This record gives sequence, structure tokens and C-alpha cells, in this order.
Amino acid sequence: MERGQNVTLSLESFCNQIIHSWVWMLSADGEPRRFDGIYVCSDKERHTGIYYVGVDALVQVFRTVGLDDIVELRWEMDDQGERQVTQASREYSPNVLNVRQPGLRDE
Repeated sequence: MERGQNVTLSLESFCNQIIHSWVWMLSADGEPRRFDGIYVCSDKERHTGIYYVGVDALVQVFRTVGLDDIVELRWEMDDQGERQVTQASREYSPNVLNVRQPGLRDE
């Protein structure tokens, strides 16, 4: 995982990475080793790469979700059969998470 690029995931996409995780692993760095983030990818994206999500981004997600107060949610199916939220009692930013997508090692 020597190469990589920074990408932005929507909150929904990030949650799907966790819910449908094929890979879910803690990351620790430094001396002494301290938790600094997670590596995650969903079963659908396991052939395209893996995401590294730093602890600051995780805290941002936890705060966004924890402070949200949705009392009503409406969604519809799009043409591809995917659910799309059409109305929520409180909007969240669709692009709240900046993560690093490390490249895979050349074999």
C-alpha cells in the first residue's frame, strides 16, 4: 500500500463501507503504538481498493451522526434499484468525509 490518493466519500457511502465490510482493520502507528484510524472496504469494492480513515475523520463522522436528529426520512428507488433519500428532517452534508485510498502493492 505504497501509493494512494485522497478521496471524498459521502456519509452514506462510508456507512455502507462499514456495514458491508469485507475488510475492517484497526490501524496503529508510532511508539507506543496508538490507534490512528481504520482500513475498510465493502464487499462490492474489495477488488478496487481499500480506504484508510484517520481518527479525526472518524470523530467527525461520530459527531455528525450523534448530533443528527432525524425524525422523518423518505426515500425512493432510482432507475438502478438503489434507494435515494428524498427528504430528511435534517440535512447532512453529502461529502463530509475525506479519506485516503492507499494503492495496492505491485506484485
